[in-house]
Amino acid sequence: MKDNKFTIAPDGVDPNKVPKRKLYTGAEIPAVGLGTFGSDRFSGEDIAEAVKGAISVGYRHIDCASVYGNEHLIGDVLQEVMDVQALSGKNCGLALNCGMICMGKATSFYQ
Repeated sequence: MKDNKFTIAPDGVDPNKVPKRKLYTGAEIPAVGLGTFGSDRFSGEDIAEAVKGAISVGYRHIDCASVYGNEHLIGDVLQEVMDVQALSGKNCGLALNCGMICMGKATSFYQ
């Protein structure tokens, strides 16, 4: 993975302006998200770098699944983002599939 430090892109979208959908629990989730599957064409490092770039430009909904085999790399990126920008489960969420409980070092859920 590249060694560039995480920063918010100056030309990104304000995450607060992204339409949201209400879940049955009452929690809201951004209507636009980034899926992390791509292992058929891209390395796990490439996908993790794409997640970092997506969060940089305003994405706050990351769709993950343990079956993709890249959760440890994405978890490292999410930890870096949360450390640098103080993002949390309240403003950056994961859609977790296949019963996955934790992603590497970072865990975040819509509450």
